[in-house]
Amino acid sequence: MNIRPDQLTSEEIVALLRELLSRQPPPEVNNSRSFPSASTAQARDFSAGDLAALRPYVVSMRQGRWDTGGIFNSTPGDVDAIFGESAKAAIEALGGNKKLKIVLYAHGGLVSEKSGLAQAQFHINWWKQSAADGIYPIYFIWKTGLGETIAQLLGLAGGASRDLAGTPRAWISDPVVAAIARRLGGESVWSGMKRDAEQAVVPDGAATYVAQRLKQFCDAYKGQVELHAVGHSAGAVFHSHFIPLSTVIGNPYFTTTSFMAPAVNVETFLNLLTMDNGHGQRALKPEVGHLALFTMKKDFEKQDNCINIYHQSLLYLILHALEAADPTPILGLEESLRGDSQLAQLMGLGGAPSPRAEVIWSTTATATGCSATQAIHHGDFSSDAPTLNSVLRRILSRCDGEPIHPFPGSRGLGTMWDIWAPPDDLPGFSTSTSAGAGPQPSTPAPAQQIASTQRPTSGSGKRKALCVGIDAYASPNRLTGCVHDANTWAALLASNRFDTQLLLDQQAGYDAITAALRTLVQSSVADDVLVFSYSGHGTTVPDMTGRTVDGIEEAMVPADFSADNPKLLMDFDLKAILDTLPGGVNLTCFIDCCHSGTILRMFVGMAPQGNAGADERARFITLTPEEIAAVQQYQSQSRFGATSRGIVAGGQELMREVAFAACLPQEVAWEVNGQGEFTRLATGLLANGMTMTNEQFQTAVTQAFGTTPRQHPNLDCAPAVKTRGLLQPL
Repeated sequence: MNIRPDQLTSEEIVALLRELLSRQPPPEVNNSRSFPSASTAQARDFSAGDLAALRPYVVSMRQGRWDTGGIFNSTPGDVDAIFGESAKAAIEALGGNKKLKIVLYAHGGLVSEKSGLAQAQFHINWWKQSAADGIYPIYFIWKTGLGETIAQLLGLAGGASRDLAGTPRAWISDPVVAAIARRLGGESVWSGMKRDAEQAVVPDGAATYVAQRLKQFCDAYKGQVELHAVGHSAGAVFHSHFIPLSTVIGNPYFTTTSFMAPAVNVETFLNLLTMDNGHGQRALKPEVGHLALFTMKKDFEKQDNCINIYHQSLLYLILHALEAADPTPILGLEESLRGDSQLAQLMGLGGAPSPRAEVIWSTTATATGCSATQAIHHGDFSSDAPTLNSVLRRILSRCDGEPIHPFPGSRGLGTMWDIWAPPDDLPGFSTSTSAGAGPQPSTPAPAQQIASTQRPTSGSGKRKALCVGIDAYASPNRLTGCVHDANTWAALLASNRFDTQLLLDQQAGYDAITAALRTLVQSSVADDVLVFSYSGHGTTVPDMTGRTVDGIEEAMVPADFSADNPKLLMDFDLKAILDTLPGGVNLTCFIDCCHSGTILRMFVGMAPQGNAGADERARFITLTPEEIAAVQQYQSQSRFGATSRGIVAGGQELMREVAFAACLPQEVAWEVNGQGEFTRLATGLLANGMTMTNEQFQTAVTQAFGTTPRQHPNLDCAPAVKTRGLLQPL
């Protein structure tokens, strides 16, 4: 008997995976991919001195742009200081006989921000020991939240209503897990991460600014600067875009490029970093320099695992579940490297060595020299001393045993190195997990330290959320960022101990959304804290009943809406559900769609005027006359008609919920580069903690849009509720 992922409900999928997770055997202390103890599992906090010491070497981005939230943020001025002050001082200290070797490092994009910064700090302190030899590191930290979202996809957060404890382990095979991850939106998540790399190199991207300032620096010190690229895992995706950009801007060619377990797909690599050699074969572009690819033999890849659920390496999960097609060849996999004859020839496999490219297979017979690696898990490469020493030797051209400052690390699974260890922002786990206990489902968090205007969390109530994301509208109304938004909200809320339900794309039909929202509301009791997030299209319909102030009704557009199925999530429908909220329950809504400004209170603005731009989409559908007529006919015949609702347009004083909306009623809610602008900024702020009032959060997210915003987030609630603690029990 086999499990068919396409026939399982979302709750059954989560239950199945949680059951599998609970059956993992106790880890072996010396060779474990399980979680270290709390004493080693928490990424360290960063003092002002720590952050100041990182600033001359780190560029932090989110979705390829300058980020305003998080622990460490970069600005154009910080990059100016890197090249105008710090790198300038470094090159002038060398004198005229040595070159400054700028090492541009991109981490894997999988770890949390804290762990990424901890890695950068550890690495930078090591690189700086070679400053007298000209080494100057610049680290790109890109805040994708990818690890948290993959964990969400693999079922580590949330609960289930059906017990599948009797499911035999043999049913839950790796292909089943991959199929589930794909069904739950894995391709969208991974595509969003790749878009982060792509958007960093558009004209106003953060990496573009770095490349421009780098050119000015190289022009000022002609012939005295070398460039070297190092990328781990998804960092190879970033560098596949950054290296060509750097060359187009006019920077010197890179001298070396080192990829460790690269997660870039083969097609992207061949398109961006290779060219036709004039004889029908592929050759490295000259700007790549000498390419060294450090990766595992397939036997090690197949014995790696992803959180002990998927029992192969992350690269195999990408191969089968996260790229658009299954399978999609991935550069770091041996079978992909050998499976493409031109790629194999380019990399010097199965024949004559390539003069400018080579693969170093882990594990090597030696742990020293320029071609050594002992990494046996995907996440090990960023801490494997033989690998990093080999990279340094290649940059310094010291492959014959000359002394270097060796990397002090090992393959020990400290939090900052293990991509699957639970940083404090990973959903579904408590940082109090004991050594050797393996992963455990999340438990209620202890009381938070909150501002004096907030009540302490009593711990007696439940925390539940419903997150809806719909991209799969019919052309030309398809969106690209709403599933990403929903996964982002779900991961954030799960990390704050919310039991979270996801409805994505076709799962988010009218009946499913209203049933799930009704269950969320009506199953709650006093002291519960609820969240409803929606990312998708909004629309408006003329009001034929006289119920509204301005004659227009707002609506959210479910995935199954059409003229033949004219059921919209009308403002009145939503209000009817929310009015059943029991006393003492805190319900907060985050609505990322057009005309969401007061969608739960039934005031409405004008239809948006198009503002077309590359990779920008307005979250609004203009209904056809036929669709409007169908909606109005359905509404007049529906049991949810005006006479049965008993609802009249009311003011804020009557609101029982708190609604944060993406924009004012007369504005457009935009998604840019595959994510809602409101969601991006709101979740970025909340990732730093929820210790603020509703009004303080509204002020912060408004300021995050900058000085000249095209949309203004809106807080809609009863006046007395504005000073209540955000997402805190009443």
